[in-house]
Amino acid sequence: EALLIARRVRAEERAALAREMHDVVAHEVSLITLHAGALSVDPQESERARETGELIRVTGRRALAQLRQILDVLRDPETVESSFQPGPALQDLPQLLADSAVAGVP
Repeated sequence: EALLIARRVRAEERAALAREMHDVVAHEVSLITLHAGALSVDPQESERARETGELIRVTGRRALAQLRQILDVLRDPETVESSFQPGPALQDLPQLLADSAVAGVP
């Protein structure tokens, strides 16, 4: 019985952490993505600023998707393992460098 109680307590702690991360981090990243999307279509901005806004928007959406996966694991670690996507790998390096160049990062 003590083992079941300990498991339930850990599950409740993970769920609370997932809620907090969702409420704070996901909300802030969503706002960043929203503002970057507006920047990317603003005709008064330079082409470079619009491209950078689009890059930030896409990166933010990718971060939100990864955050959702992490939150799902926190909520129920047993049912999500098969759907978890790892971060960028070595073969992703050319695209990461191209994205950085568009953003003006050498």
